[in-house]
Amino acid sequence: MRFLAVLLVPLVLAEICPMENHAVCNTGHLACVCSVSQEDENPVPEVSCNALIARDLETGNFPVVSVEFTLKNSADALEEFPEEAFKDKISSSLRVDEEDIVVLRTSCQGTDDTITVQFVILKKDTNSSALPFAIEDLIDAQSITTRMKAMGHLDEIANLDVDSIEYTDELVDLEFDPSNLELIFKAVLLFLVFGFFFILGIWKLMKKGDEYADDLQKP
Repeated sequence: MRFLAVLLVPLVLAEICPMENHAVCNTGHLACVCSVSQEDENPVPEVSCNALIARDLETGNFPVVSVEFTLKNSADALEEFPEEAFKDKISSSLRVDEEDIVVLRTSCQGTDDTITVQFVILKKDTNSSALPFAIEDLIDAQSITTRMKAMGHLDEIANLDVDSIEYTDELVDLEFDPSNLELIFKAVLLFLVFGFFFILGIWKLMKKGDEYADDLQKP
């Protein structure tokens, strides 16, 4: 039974991952959808975060700082990524204005225990209303990554354990597209779990019926 409980926990608890709703990052005119959930049937509430940046026309790439968090021991009470606390920590650590931090992705990438956050930081003289942002409008993502890696206290941000901080020009997909094999595995797992409880329920009913029949036959 303990094994079954472990299997069912991810299905019933509200946690950051997997995401049940589309995620919106930033506020005001920079508000944008930074992750699309397949489970959310509602239309996306804002423009895609892709609209904020001038990505490479051929590859779709754009330089960002990518932070991967592990959620195993640090996100039990959270239902969504704590963006405000994240920006506050980055702002105070790098001595930049919180309003200049622009989150482009918050993606679980099909997992239950990790979330990847990708962001950029505007230069002080950048007009935040002049969209989309070009690479020249931003503080160099590689230098930001180097500074963050050198800061020992950034092994935890917004009460979440940091697994890695990397520079990359490959943006995580807005919508995770699971493989057919993964979907089949999840479907089989659900079938086995609920099938077990269905059979268990029938067995208990039959057992009670037999006990009732035995009681009737007693003198």
